[in-house]
Amino acid sequence: VFLHNDLTKEALADLGWDGAFNYPNCGDNCFADFLGVVEANLGVNKSNYYLERKYSLSINFQENNIKKNLSIAYKNNANAAIGKSGIYQVYTRLMVPPDSVLESVKVGDSFLSPDVGTVAGRQEIGFYFELLPGQSKVVNASWQTTVFDLSRQGGYLMYIRKQAGTNAEPISITFNAPEGIALRIEPGYNTLFSGDIYSKVSWKK
Repeated sequence: VFLHNDLTKEALADLGWDGAFNYPNCGDNCFADFLGVVEANLGVNKSNYYLERKYSLSINFQENNIKKNLSIAYKNNANAAIGKSGIYQVYTRLMVPPDSVLESVKVGDSFLSPDVGTVAGRQEIGFYFELLPGQSKVVNASWQTTVFDLSRQGGYLMYIRKQAGTNAEPISITFNAPEGIALRIEPGYNTLFSGDIYSKVSWKK
């Protein structure tokens, strides 16, 4: 959809239908984090129809940084008899804060050398893999961000952007902190990834 009318554009933005990446805002000693996963099927086929995904995100607070690990379990339910039309040939982009430091991207037991670049104020980590009919694979990506001071009261806001057109699929999000720091999470998540997710964490030392 391409629009020339600014009022119509604003109306779509207000409804959250314009596909914009909504960067969160945070206050003093608070870090506003974000994550987006965008997949592009390069196979020119309908293999997306057969896919199942399960997301798991762990966020680990340490004294000077936050380490994050995203795991996506894929299953291709296509029948092998349909041949190439059932192969999921996917280029995946992870969108994270610009000062993130990538640790690794792995598909199954194989480590990848992803494309990393800065686009529109965010870092994008891109990589390609294939999923054959009847095959299952797990993608694991780890990265970290150097941020705030855990020794005093603070907060953390995570915004996870859902790709338009994808199914509502299971997602779990876990937060971990060093001993002596009690986290308050609003809300916690172990549910379906049916829309954008906002989760706020706060603590007192």
